[in-house]
Amino acid sequence: MLFDKEQLLDDIGGDDELVQKIFDSAAAEIPKEVEKLIVCCAGSDTEPIRLQAHGLKGIAADLYASDLREICAKMEAAAKECNLERAVALLPELEQVARMTVEALNCSKSK
Repeated sequence: MLFDKEQLLDDIGGDDELVQKIFDSAAAEIPKEVEKLIVCCAGSDTEPIRLQAHGLKGIAADLYASDLREICAKMEAAAKECNLERAVALLPELEQVARMTVEALNCSKSK
């Protein structure tokens, strides 16, 4: 699931305006965080990848964005196991899911 607006709305007491602010902020922040992750993946150390994937996973969890959270968790786990090749191999999928999530967040404005 790209994100669960209804669950977030329920968690914050039905404040649609606040949810939209959260979505706007996340739609701006996710691409920046992905760019940082790309830079981390260009290096040879898995610890920055693990930390960056973990942070992005937190953003995804706050949005109930399960697809993005899941791919971030996979990348974080690969980096934690010091498997640089596996972590880097997950990057294209993470980029795609992040892009789709941002597009969906932006489209939610009209709903």
